[in-house]
Amino acid sequence: MLRRQGLEESDLEKLRSDSTSAPLEEAEKAMLNFVPKALKSPESVTQEDIEGLHGMGWTDRDIFDAVNHGAITFVSSVMMRIFRIE
Repeated sequence: MLRRQGLEESDLEKLRSDSTSAPLEEAEKAMLNFVPKALKSPESVTQEDIEGLHGMGWTDRDIFDAVNHGAITFVSSVMMRIFRIE
């Protein structure tokens, strides 16, 4: 998805190691940091997290879509590793 938005492989590598250095808008970085938190530890998501995203212009639908996309990507990655698909 990020490649389609014009990010190069080197940008994606930076993003993997340090999301704060990604060439993205602050709102996009906030969402990018929120999704792994929500997937790894959903009980740690607070109302303040959601309100912070709202304050950056994200809607509940945007947040739902981002977490849903992250979850689908995660599950696909797990399945590929299980069946050793590259």
